[in-house]
Amino acid sequence: MTARSETPRAAVLALLADAVLERSAEHKTHPARIGIDGPDGSGKTTLRRELAEVLRGRGFDVIEATLDDFHHPRVVRYAMGRDSWEGYWAAAFDYETLTSDLLKPLGPRGTLRYRTTSHDLETDTPVEGGWLEAAPHAILLIDGVLIQRREVVSNLNCAIY
Repeated sequence: MTARSETPRAAVLALLADAVLERSAEHKTHPARIGIDGPDGSGKTTLRRELAEVLRGRGFDVIEATLDDFHHPRVVRYAMGRDSWEGYWAAAFDYETLTSDLLKPLGPRGTLRYRTTSHDLETDTPVEGGWLEAAPHAILLIDGVLIQRREVVSNLNCAIY
């Protein structure tokens, strides 16, 4: 139940946090993996940050990530042209590395050793290192356009759109 002084946004964030915690209660040996999807500019990153703040305020360990840190190099992304929607769909993101470096390690039977970035978009260079160790009770919040693609959503516990 929300307090009367709570803003509508705070009330929605509280409800989302409740839903995430319900999903994460099912996972005792590995983090719950929650995706936040939506079109460019829709507020995915803002929602991720605000939801993480609410969850941390409730005492939970939250891992934040964005699909934007798992791009392919420009030569791959723009092989069909910089403005090609087919190229964007087919080659913008490195789903294989996202899965191997972040989603699978935090999933069932995962090592809990993960990283939240593999490619520096600004310099168009691979990121070396950055490996961290997750607590089994942590919650992963990852945002990104197309986060509900088959390659990704099968490695999530739920997705928010």
